[in-house]
Amino acid sequence: MRYKFPCDFSIPAWSLNQNLQVSLVIKSGLCQMKMSEKLKKIRKAEGLTQVKFCEISGIALGTLKNYEGGHQEPGIQVVLQVTHNPRFKKYTLWLMADEINPKAGQIEPAFSLNGSDVSKKKEQKKSFHPRASGC
Repeated sequence: MRYKFPCDFSIPAWSLNQNLQVSLVIKSGLCQMKMSEKLKKIRKAEGLTQVKFCEISGIALGTLKNYEGGHQEPGIQVVLQVTHNPRFKKYTLWLMADEINPKAGQIEPAFSLNGSDVSKKKEQKKSFHPRASGC
C-alpha cells in the first residue's frame, strides 16, 4: 500500500510505520518547499553568490553549501538570522508561513523561466530605454 499526496508524492506505507523522517512538509494538502530550498531561492533572487549571501547573513559558507546541497536543513536560529537582516525581511512571511502580503511588504522571491529575478529585469527595461529617459 502507498499513500498518495496531492503533490504527486507518494511513500510506501511501511516507511510511515517505521517512524522514518520524511523531508517533505505537508501544509493544507499542498507540498511546501524545504527551508533550504527557500534560502537558495532568496539568495538567487537577490542576485547574490553564496559567498556574498554568507557575508550579509552571517551564515558560514560551508553551512550554506550543506543546505543548498541537500545535506542539512537549517534550524530556527538560522532562519531568524536571515529574517532579521533588513535586506531579507521582506521574505519573512513567505519563509516562515509560505504566505505573502504585498501590502505589508511581505513577498516571495520572483523568478523568470531562466532563473533571473523578474522584478529587476522590469526595472532595467524601464530605466534603460533611451526614449523613456529623454535622451
